[in-house]
Amino acid sequence: MSDATLGTLEDRDEAGTGESGKARFWRMEIESARKFEREWRREGVAIVERYRGNRSPDDSNSYLALPRQKQFNILWSNTETLKSAILSATPEPVVRRRFLDKDPVGRAASEVLERALSFLVEDTDFDDSVGAARDDMLLPGRGTVRVVYEADFDRVDVPPIVDAFGMAVVDEDGAPVYAEGVEVDEDGGYVEEIGDQRVYLGYIYWQDVLISPARRWDDVRWIAIRHRMTRAELRERFGTEGIHIPLTNEALPGDEAIPLKKDPNDQQVIKRATVWEIWDHTNKRQVWMADGASDVLLEEDDPLGLDGFFPIPKPLLSITTTDTMVPVPEFMIYKAQADELDRVTSRISSLIEALKVRGLYAGTIKAFEDLLSDGDENKLYPLEDWQALLDGGGLDRMIAYLPIEKIAQVVAGLVNYREQLKQEIFELTGMSDLIRGSSNPSETATAQKLKSSFGMMRMTPRQRPMQEFIRGGLRLLAEIVSEHFTQKNLLRMTGLDLPDQEKKMQAQMQAQAAQAQQQPVPDEVTQILESPTWEDVIALLRRERLREFRISVSTESMVSADQEADKQNITEFMKVSTDFLTATIQMAQVAPETANLNLEIYKFAARRFKASRELESVIDDTAEQISSRVRQQMNAPPQPSPEQIRAQAEEKKAAMAGQEAQRADQAAQRRDAIGMKEAEMRAQVETRGQNVRMLETLAKD
Repeated sequence: MSDATLGTLEDRDEAGTGESGKARFWRMEIESARKFEREWRREGVAIVERYRGNRSPDDSNSYLALPRQKQFNILWSNTETLKSAILSATPEPVVRRRFLDKDPVGRAASEVLERALSFLVEDTDFDDSVGAARDDMLLPGRGTVRVVYEADFDRVDVPPIVDAFGMAVVDEDGAPVYAEGVEVDEDGGYVEEIGDQRVYLGYIYWQDVLISPARRWDDVRWIAIRHRMTRAELRERFGTEGIHIPLTNEALPGDEAIPLKKDPNDQQVIKRATVWEIWDHTNKRQVWMADGASDVLLEEDDPLGLDGFFPIPKPLLSITTTDTMVPVPEFMIYKAQADELDRVTSRISSLIEALKVRGLYAGTIKAFEDLLSDGDENKLYPLEDWQALLDGGGLDRMIAYLPIEKIAQVVAGLVNYREQLKQEIFELTGMSDLIRGSSNPSETATAQKLKSSFGMMRMTPRQRPMQEFIRGGLRLLAEIVSEHFTQKNLLRMTGLDLPDQEKKMQAQMQAQAAQAQQQPVPDEVTQILESPTWEDVIALLRRERLREFRISVSTESMVSADQEADKQNITEFMKVSTDFLTATIQMAQVAPETANLNLEIYKFAARRFKASRELESVIDDTAEQISSRVRQQMNAPPQPSPEQIRAQAEEKKAAMAGQEAQRADQAAQRRDAIGMKEAEMRAQVETRGQNVRMLETLAKD
């Protein structure tokens, strides 16, 4: 039973067992998806050629030589306008914690992710990949990118195990013994460590992607990405399995009606094989198979471990309905008007060709032919039969011109009709005059404001899918960074000065030494102690991945910034901040309990301004400091009134006077005691003197 006759299956096993059965199953899936999208791909090829001015990619050498119908390429004009309206500037990734509570580790992890994404957006071909997907969405209707992760491994030599005497341990054959997990070759033992790491978003050409038929992205069972690989690339990727894969430099095999087979860029000197990279969401497996091969080339487990499994974000789609993911190219909505516009333009061109001075003249006067056909100026022509000219009524009566006024009126009517067709197309696409950069100077400011509001309203449904698409791509990049990147590479990408565990332990020892010596702890040591470590941040990223974080893209950052609007935004933010904070401080002096409420209101309002995003952490820290100071003031004892202060001063003064009088009394008492002591001592001296004199008298006697 052939693949063609095997239309549908009850289960996968019905396609056969083994590698050949798997290959047959996937060939049937790919063929079914190609047929399901056949009409859309036909339309996509035609639309791309029309955008190129009805010039297919393989006729570049004959474009100027071929006669082509005059056309008004409204598709090119609208597409170029929509490109800049949807995405014209590098997106700015914004990473915030899902819950804005006080969490130093979470805040540091958010900053690491945001800096890493900003680095990847600037250092890789992010703009080119996303811009190409945007162009595919605007023309055929579907744009796709994929995340690509690459890592280099460095060899690190490992010495053999040694004994207590420092001698290498050997086995029974005399070979050195190494620790478990160490690889051994002729140069000795070694391990491989992750070196340089790269991750980026790569563009996928819209005809190189197949998606299983589904109504919604959540229902997609598999996606397949087409590769064209040389024999050397096949051997490098699949080893010996790549030797027998058939190569060709002809058009891709398959249904001739499916334009997926036709790609002029496949006309290479070196033959290539068509290889499909299939991501099977049902079994969480990656499958590789080639056209013309009987077996599956390679099948392996999920190599990236992404939450959504697929390495691509939800594709960027043009016009869709709830019954299918196959898009409707936007051009198909106004194709009838565009065709009519081309016909009118071609007809105007033909009529303008007819707007020439033509007429009849009397053949008897040969000088008329020279007069009408010769382009020289200020020249007189001789007339042999002057009398015949006079008899004929003069020059006006001798020449009859073909009337072209009617043709001119028709041309003017067609020009007006063409303008009406253009307005119909602009009405269908929602591109107002202001979006297209044109304006009527006689219109009032109110009218232009209404047009601007209408245009922005019509642009939002286009900008929002682009925003979601870019956010999906950034989330894939963030997942790879969180799950696989090493601390060394994160430090290189972000330049964030976070301490590691060793540095933090050293800071703790310095702080303990300073406290033991009763000295203040240095500010740099305090900063290290208060900062989360790289190990803490990486542990959070590995554990929570993206569940703790919200990754968003500012819509304004996707379109070229209006400098005046940006200045106005900053000025308004500064004015609102100054006025509100001044009022908050004044109110807090009267009613301190209102400070926290006012600060929360300010943070809520400030987040609505684009200018406040860079100041969010500073605003939070300052608000916390103000709240702490207010709490201290509220917990402090109440201040006495002026009357109480005066009474306390009087009491203190009276107390001081009493103390002074008491001290004076005590001094007088001390003086009296000293006087009495002195009198007593003088009496004692006088008594001793009398005794001495009596003894002297007795001695004489």
